[in-house]
Amino acid sequence: MFFDVHGLLMPFLKAVIEIEISQSPDVTTLFRSTTFAAVLLSSVCKRIATPYVTRIVKPFVEHLRLHTIASLELNPTQTRDAASIPESAMQLADLTANLHDAVTNSLSTIPMSLRIICHLLYEAVVAKFSEHATSVVAGMFFLRVVCPLILAPEGLGITTST
Repeated sequence: MFFDVHGLLMPFLKAVIEIEISQSPDVTTLFRSTTFAAVLLSSVCKRIATPYVTRIVKPFVEHLRLHTIASLELNPTQTRDAASIPESAMQLADLTANLHDAVTNSLSTIPMSLRIICHLLYEAVVAKFSEHATSVVAGMFFLRVVCPLILAPEGLGITTST
């Protein structure tokens, strides 16, 4: 990427993030669509964070692959056994807590450039939607960086089967 090679990536991202936020009337839509800013931020963060997130997500994905889980379905219209929903909810809560713990316990190993991007995003959001800055950064990180690896681990070599 041109901006990265010439040391201009962070100033460019800062400008793109600030423009996106200034044009957004609602915090709930920030970086949730396919705007230029959302796609760019997602692409850059994915490129920077893939080795880190792969290291964190791989054990989680392997656990899911190796342990038979009947179903994690919580929608009663999508399951044959509505009585299993409470058990599925507990399993899903446990899995989510394990992933959350894995991420939070590895914060010290997040690549510096990803930390800078998160800080740029946080600072820009604070200026307009101060009380939502942390949730926007967390949402971007999980929705644009972590979740794609969980949903398609084969593409990154985390596992060869689903």
